[in-house]
Amino acid sequence: MGEVYAPFPQTPWPFMSAVVRTAGDAGAVSRALRASVPAIDPMLAPPEAKLLTTYVSHATAASRSTATLISGFAGLALLLAGFGLYGTMSHHVAQRQREIGIRMALGAQASDVRALVVSQALRMGVIGVGVGVVGAFLTTRMLEGLLFGVKANDPATFAAVCAMLLGVLIAAAYVPARRATRVDPLVALKAD
Repeated sequence: MGEVYAPFPQTPWPFMSAVVRTAGDAGAVSRALRASVPAIDPMLAPPEAKLLTTYVSHATAASRSTATLISGFAGLALLLAGFGLYGTMSHHVAQRQREIGIRMALGAQASDVRALVVSQALRMGVIGVGVGVVGAFLTTRMLEGLLFGVKANDPATFAAVCAMLLGVLIAAAYVPARRATRVDPLVALKAD
């Protein structure tokens, strides 16, 4: 596409702006510029002065609000996933309470039983996270236009999310397992 130079007096544009860079106080420079315009041409209106950060803030407002909304939904999804994992693990441990009671009656240490429950939950969790990572790699292309400074398939982001989800899984498995090991083995054996 070609361009043609046209002097301002021949083809006036409805608005003009100037960018002033200063090392000092931006407010003082703005007041000095506003005072100097009427000295040059009394018919001109004093210019409106804005900081560049204000322009940048307005230009990125839509992207920031979208990112905030997505972050909020991601946090809500993590919270719901945590509640779901806790409920599932609590139900799973409750179904195994008789087995845990037998293990405890036969002399198993509470720490060993908790480690067994958490390790079994971790095995299931690693499989789930693996499936989730594959799905995320396939769907991140849709979000690529919303990301600034982060690649769509950023390994650090994927690692952080996986670690966070596995941490939630460990907590969701540990709490019911600890509660189950505190039950008297005799009571657990009589249940059913």
